[in-house]
Amino acid sequence: MSSTPLFDGLIQYIKNKPYAFHTPGHKGYPILSKMLNKLPPDALYKMDLTEVPGLDDLHCPSGIIDEAQKLLAEAYGANDSFFLVNGSTCGIEALITAVCSPGDKIIVPRNSHKSIINGLIISGAEPIYISPYVDKDWCIPLGISIEDIEYTLINNKGIKAVFLVNPTYHGICSDLESISDICVNFDIPLLIDEAHGPHLKFHRGLPTDSLGAGASSCVQSPHKHLGSLTQSSWLHIKGERVDADRVKSSLQLLQTTSPSYILMASLDCARYQMVIEGEKLLDRTLNLARYARNGINHIPGARCLDENIVGGGGVFDYDPTKLVVTCRDAGISGRELERLLREEYNIQPEYSDYSNVTLFVTIGNTMEDVEKLVSAICDIVNRRHSLLDNRSSVEIYTGSVIMDIPTQVMTPREAFFAKKDTVDLLNSTGRISGEIVAPYPPGIPLICPGEEITSEIIEKIRFLKEKNISFHGPFDPSLKYIKVIS
Repeated sequence: MSSTPLFDGLIQYIKNKPYAFHTPGHKGYPILSKMLNKLPPDALYKMDLTEVPGLDDLHCPSGIIDEAQKLLAEAYGANDSFFLVNGSTCGIEALITAVCSPGDKIIVPRNSHKSIINGLIISGAEPIYISPYVDKDWCIPLGISIEDIEYTLINNKGIKAVFLVNPTYHGICSDLESISDICVNFDIPLLIDEAHGPHLKFHRGLPTDSLGAGASSCVQSPHKHLGSLTQSSWLHIKGERVDADRVKSSLQLLQTTSPSYILMASLDCARYQMVIEGEKLLDRTLNLARYARNGINHIPGARCLDENIVGGGGVFDYDPTKLVVTCRDAGISGRELERLLREEYNIQPEYSDYSNVTLFVTIGNTMEDVEKLVSAICDIVNRRHSLLDNRSSVEIYTGSVIMDIPTQVMTPREAFFAKKDTVDLLNSTGRISGEIVAPYPPGIPLICPGEEITSEIIEKIRFLKEKNISFHGPFDPSLKYIKVIS
């Protein structure tokens, strides 16, 4: 009772001074220092305030919050912008709830974040899934086919919106401008989960941001790639295809009634920083990412995803600040590479899967960080070479990314509220899943509530469990058991 394990764990992590290639974008450094220098040492507690007179109200803004949100909209070329203090998850849920009523259809990609599934459950919307292309060498999902979007719209009447992820966790960007043109022809909004792209607007060397490409609305996580604090995000609306009043109502339903002024202030400062010096900061960030990518690609046995991915598989562009690294040719899996980087070199990546490690280079990183990363990967590969005279590359496994869409028997909402049984996963073939099962990170579901469980899905889960991949969604973290519809 007298211990503080969470607090102590945070302090120990800070003392270790890891080289951070994970979110948040500030990487533990006060990159908003020009604003923070105005504050006294005890400012954190003094800024932890509520809706007292003069500080406005997030749910009915008419003063300083309203002014800050208007400046945010101006920065991104939006009609309306909203601060989010429950992360991008609540923004995505709010958008789906705003554009869909129970029974409405919406196109979503199979490599969606689980927050989109949450939005389907809350709204009662019926998903029409489309699969991204998959790169069988890198074992990652790629872009969405323009033809698949158009075909799906033609063959499914009454679709209310298209919701895509851009850029993906791996930095892959689809042809949003062409997809936007298709949505305009069908008079429906294009909605974008742009959690990993709040920086795109501020540099010409990066892919076009979603609003610039014609999207009606997007949700972004500045805490992931800019300087705001974790859990702070924002939502933008452009044009008339998304009803701003319905979005406001949805946000009042989903956001806390006790919003953190510290989080909102960090959003305001992050916007200010990017408007004032975003291009300069991103020049430096891109140079760091370029240094790391070039260095890794000169290490025999190591590879880093680069511009050669563009042009095939629905890939229109890519975000070079995401480093996707594989050392499979040196006999090192993605999970092992992450472990070695973390345990032996004090380098913390964003995440790993069976094949790759993904690392984020942001405005919070330094040249020391990327030099350490390149040196560590070189050392790891060289050590493996010396240990294995007859080394063999790690097998390619695409089972967790090739999206064979399961048969949907019920909507996610119907399945969520239905009566359920608990059964052994190995005996669940043919049953209807009552829960989401998503390897995490990145949180892309293998199966969603309301879908039929197949032997192929069970085999995918078994394989990923063997590789110590974690899962979000199931009530049983070990996934020995799964909840199914009675």
